[in-house]
Amino acid sequence: MKVAVLGCGPAGLLATHAAVLQGCDPVVYSIANRSETNGAMYLHRAIPDLTSPEPDGMLTYLKMGTQAGYARKVYGSPDAPCSWSRFLEGPVPAWSLAAAYDELWYRYHSRIIEHRIHSLNVEEIIDEYPLVISSIPAGVLCRKPYHKFMSVNIWIRDKAPAAIRPGEIIYNGAREQDWYRSSDIFGYRSTEYGEQYRPGTPGMGLVKPGLKPTCNNCDCWDGLLLKVGRYGRWEKNQLTHMAFEDADKCTGEKNALHKL
Repeated sequence: MKVAVLGCGPAGLLATHAAVLQGCDPVVYSIANRSETNGAMYLHRAIPDLTSPEPDGMLTYLKMGTQAGYARKVYGSPDAPCSWSRFLEGPVPAWSLAAAYDELWYRYHSRIIEHRIHSLNVEEIIDEYPLVISSIPAGVLCRKPYHKFMSVNIWIRDKAPAAIRPGEIIYNGAREQDWYRSSDIFGYRSTEYGEQYRPGTPGMGLVKPGLKPTCNNCDCWDGLLLKVGRYGRWEKNQLTHMAFEDADKCTGEKNALHKL
C-alpha cells in the first residue's frame, strides 16, 4: 500500500518507519530540512527495529513548588491543565531522540520529495494515496479562517543551573525562580521559561523562542488523513513515540483492508 507522510521531523519519520514495518511503501512530502532535537526531548519507549530494547540511560524527575505554580509559569493560569502530575518523581528509562532521528534520517531521507504542503494542495495528495499521515503544523492545512489554534510562547536557554546533575529533569513550580523546567538529558543542558520572561540578561547564554501547542478546534480533513505528533495534532500531551504508535496502528488497519 502506498502511504504519503507529510513532514520529515522526528514525528514524520517515525510515521514513515511505522509504515515500512507494516510492509507499506511510504513517500515523504516535505522541505528536506532536519529538525532540531535538543532540549528536554527523549524517547519514552523503545521503537522496534530502530532503537535498542534496552534504554540508553535513566533520567530522574524531580519537582519543586506546586502544580499551580508550574501551570502559572507555563500557561499563565494556576488552573491550566499541565504535565506536572503526568510524570512522577523518580527514575524513568530513556532513549536518545537525537540518535534515533539520525538513524531515521539515514534510512529514509531518500524517500523525501521536496514539496511545500499547504491547505490548497493537500487534497491532491489525499486523492492519490490510500493513507496520508501528517506531522506538519495542523494550522498549515486548515481551510477555515475561523478555526483557532491555541499555543503559548516560551523561551529556551542552552544552559542549566549548576545544581542540575546529569540525567535530571526538574519541574519547578516555586516562586523563587523564573524558569519552569530545567534538565540535563544525555549531556544537553537546557532551561525553559514562560512567555512572561524576556531574554537579554547578561551571562544567560543563548536564549531562543519556542512554541507549545495547546489545543485547536479544526476539523479540516478529519477522516481523510491521520494527524500525528504534537504539531500535527496541535495539542498537549503528545510524546514523540506516540507518532510511531498512532501511525503503526492506523497503517496496520488500512493495510489489512487494502489487501482484501
